[in-house]
Amino acid sequence: MTVVNSSIEVLGADLGKTFERPGIAVVTGGVRGVGQAIARRIAEVGYDVAILDVDDGDSFAKELAEFGVRVAHHRLDVRSKSGVKRVFNAIEQEFGTPSVLINNAGIYPDASIVDASEELWDSVLDTNLKGAFLCAQAMVRALLAAGRGGAIVNIASTAGCSARVGAAHYSASKAGLMMLTRSLAQEVGAQGVRCNAVAPGLIDVGTAQISEDYRRSYVTKIPMGRLGMIEEVASVVEFLISDKASYINGACIPVDGGFLAGRDITRSGSV
Repeated sequence: MTVVNSSIEVLGADLGKTFERPGIAVVTGGVRGVGQAIARRIAEVGYDVAILDVDDGDSFAKELAEFGVRVAHHRLDVRSKSGVKRVFNAIEQEFGTPSVLINNAGIYPDASIVDASEELWDSVLDTNLKGAFLCAQAMVRALLAAGRGGAIVNIASTAGCSARVGAAHYSASKAGLMMLTRSLAQEVGAQGVRCNAVAPGLIDVGTAQISEDYRRSYVTKIPMGRLGMIEEVASVVEFLISDKASYINGACIPVDGGFLAGRDITRSGSV
């Protein structure tokens, strides 16, 4: 496996600030889409942010620095244990022990079970599930060594609860991520480390990764009758890492407009 070299750029460190920051947050897959919205939201409320992504994020890091927080951008393949260890060590040396981890890195290529290759299966499971495990493990080890509490939020999916054609690998990875969330909540809750998950439904990320026919069909299954917005996912994440959610641990909150609430099917002869 080729591991993307880690690099760090620290921006926006304003030594004149007198207010106490909420802490240090690590966001995987934080360069675009939902991850970008999450990183922006938590920077807005004062968190220093470390963005981990396989893609370049220098321009976005500079944007976040305008909120007056410290920002680091690391290029990282979350599937690599050595890469994750190296990056978390670098973050701790530069900023201190993180207090928040958002596991958002993920891929979702479509392929039927019949046609999917072993390589594709491994790639999806390694990125979406193993990567989250490696980052959570590094985070928990750092928090326990520092004797501190913290919060982990895993970005799951409604696909982990409701299967769809062409997404067996993706659905399996997200279902596994939900159970990893619960296991972490049980194992480290007593040490003050809370772990929760958010399960977005179909979110408008501003790209053409899905067909218009699929979009229209999906919307008919959403009681609210529309797609979600990336900011709506970010708002729930912000809540879960805050003190307002201090007694929420091991939960998975759907952000799906009611998609998982049931099916719009009326029995014959009933109202």
